[in-house]
Order: sequence, then C-alpha cells, then structure tokens
Amino acid sequence: MRALSRPLSLAAFLALTLACGAENQGNRFQGLGDVAGTDIGFVLDASDASDDAALDALDAPPEETRAEADVSQELADTTDPADAADTADAGPDSADLEALDVDAIGPDTADATGPCPHVTDTFHQVPGNKADVLFVVDGSGSMTEHVEALADDIGALAEAFTAHGTDFHLGAVGISATDDCATAGQLMGDPRILTAASWQGLHDIVVGAMDDECANSGTEAGLAAASLALSPALTAETSTVCTLDGQCGPGTACVDGLCGGPNRDFLRADASLHVLVISDEDDQSPATVQTYVNGFLGIKGTANPALFRFHAIVGKADQTGCPDGSYADPGVRYREAAALTDGKAGDICTNDFAGLLADIGDVGVAFKTAWTLSQAAAPSSVSVAIDGEACGGGYTYVQATHQVVVEPEGPCMPGPGQTIEVSYATVCAN
Repeated sequence: MRALSRPLSLAAFLALTLACGAENQGNRFQGLGDVAGTDIGFVLDASDASDDAALDALDAPPEETRAEADVSQELADTTDPADAADTADAGPDSADLEALDVDAIGPDTADATGPCPHVTDTFHQVPGNKADVLFVVDGSGSMTEHVEALADDIGALAEAFTAHGTDFHLGAVGISATDDCATAGQLMGDPRILTAASWQGLHDIVVGAMDDECANSGTEAGLAAASLALSPALTAETSTVCTLDGQCGPGTACVDGLCGGPNRDFLRADASLHVLVISDEDDQSPATVQTYVNGFLGIKGTANPALFRFHAIVGKADQTGCPDGSYADPGVRYREAAALTDGKAGDICTNDFAGLLADIGDVGVAFKTAWTLSQAAAPSSVSVAIDGEACGGGYTYVQATHQVVVEPEGPCMPGPGQTIEVSYATVCAN
C-alpha cells in the first residue's frame, strides 16, 4: 500500500470509487481523511494508481460528460420561458423548491447574464380569506370539563371567521400518535371536515373525543398527532373514483368516493393553517419542538411563516394544577410551539376559551410575502410586476434561497388573488 502523493478532487474521488466498485471488488478503502472543501485524501492499493498521471486522467472530465454538458446548455438556451410559469402553484410544498447551487458556479459568474435565457415565473397570491383549523383533542378522563367548555365555545371561532368573510375548514383528531391506536391522526366524525355550513357539528365531534381511543390514550403527543394528521400519507389526494377501499392503491382508501388518504381535502394549498391543541398534560412526542414546528412551516413554505400558527389551551408554564384543585400539567412544549409560530396560548384552568378562539379567527387572514423562483437568478436582472404592471421597489431577491421577498406594505405586495410575475436572467456557466 502507498499513500497518494496529493489529494483527489471530489469528481476524481467519485470516479475512482465507481471504478473500484465495478472493476476490482478486492480493493477496499482503508481510511478517509478529513473533508476540506472538495479535496478528499485516502489510501488505496498502489496497483490501481501507480503514478500521478493516473490521477490526472481521473481529474479530467470524460468525453461523454463534456458532451452531455454541451447538450444541456443547448437545451437551456432553447427553453421556452413559459414552461417555468406557475411553479409555485404545484402544491403546499411548492414554496420551498429545492434550491439550486449558485455558489458552485462561483462569484464571477453569479451575476452574469451571458448566453443564459431570460425567464418569467408567474405566481398567484392566496385569497387571504381561507383557513384550515385542526383541533387536537386530549380526551382522557381528567379533561371532561375542559373539552365540553371548548365545544361550547367553538361558535366564537366560527363567528370571527364569518365576520372576516373567511372560508374555513375545521377538523379534529385525537392526541395520540402511537401504534396502539389504529386510526391515529385520522379526522374524527362524519362529516370529517366542517365548514361555514356545518361547523356546529364540531361540538359533538369534540365531545365525542372522550370516547375515542386515539383521544384518550395514555400517551398525550399532540405535536406528533398533528404532524401525522397533516402528513402526505394521510392527506394524499387522487382523481381515482371508487366505492370500496380495495379499488385504491397501497396506502390509500376510498374517501368520499375518491381514493386518497383519510384526511383528503382537509388541507388546501391556498389556505392558512392553524393547529390547536387542548390538553392538561405536556406534550410527550419524541422529537424536539423545533422539529415539529419546522415540519408544520414546511407545509406552507418556510418563507411564508404567517400562513401557519400553532395554538395551545394548556396548563400555565409556571403552575402545576388549577386553582380549583383539578389537574393541569405545565404545557411547556406546547407553549414553546405557540411562541415559535406567533400563535395563541390560553390557560386550560379557566374553562373559558371564547376569547382565544375569536383571536384565532381574527388572525386567520394571511398572505404570502415570498415566492421561490424555478431557477437561480442573476440578482441585478430581477424585476417584479403585479397583474402585468411593473412595481418599482419594495422587494428583495435572496440569492441563497432563490426567493423574491416583498415588503408587506410595499408597492409589490400583491392583493388577494393577484398575479405576481418575476422576470430574470438565469445563472449558468459561461
């Protein structure tokens, strides 16, 4: 064995790795040096690299790689800009498209227009008057009075939404996310989703949680239960018509005549999202609070935090038990989640939740202020128009995330349903 006289570039390292795996299974890496930049040092059998010339050959891009690069550039130069339109409307996660690696191109070309195509991405502002609210209910025996009080006060939320002209969805799940609950994370009741025409039905669904196996589990894990309820597995939608579960594919069921997840149709891409947990126990979910909050924010796009709020009706952080002697564990984790998302937190001991619910209804109106471009942009080339009219300022292009962020009170802030067009020169190697 001998050590290589110089470190390999990452490209050479990968090429050599593939060669070793395909042509000589007897070779094995004996150690990896520290990764510094893109250079990796390691030791291998001297028979595979007898001199530094072999390393030079590995560092040089093969002919087929260069040919592919040329073809890719040709395609980039002839791409129809219209193909990039409406990239942000693909679904709830579209605001966080995978970022392109601008830094890999280098600072000298990051702002070069050169032969790179000029494109326009088109997005649409959310209506601002849509809200989806998920209740996560602890139905354990000590919660009877609290759950009934919440059920009685739901009208305050509906009235606030109605006053703002908000189109709302309400739904409720139990607080358990463990395997011993067969329907963990699934919306309770029939209908599963309550609207302005049917919200009164949520009263009986919430009260009925006291008898639901997923609501009165011994492990109160509200963050995990909400995360499960909003997961792609439970909210998946298809256009497959069905009458029986057996007509649907793996992981889906027949829900209201269409195959999909049991919570299909609850989440709407153009609606703000709220989660409200009520419990007299603190959260026992396995991951950190920040982990769950990041997941919730990701549903609407982390660049638009105003579209998600976490709310809690729990015990005070500095008090164990209620003044009347009833049980209430400090809801430390739930209160942390509320604080991280600018949500509301109420004292479960009061059994008066109308004010908190009305406040949630008041903040249910929210708009997007950031959109992720389909490609990396040359910063100086970015321009913004609202409904076809150029706006002179009040926006910023964030190169690290390829996002255009507008000032909420600025001239480029689109109103409900308006179109925002972002034109720019793409970034490519010269």
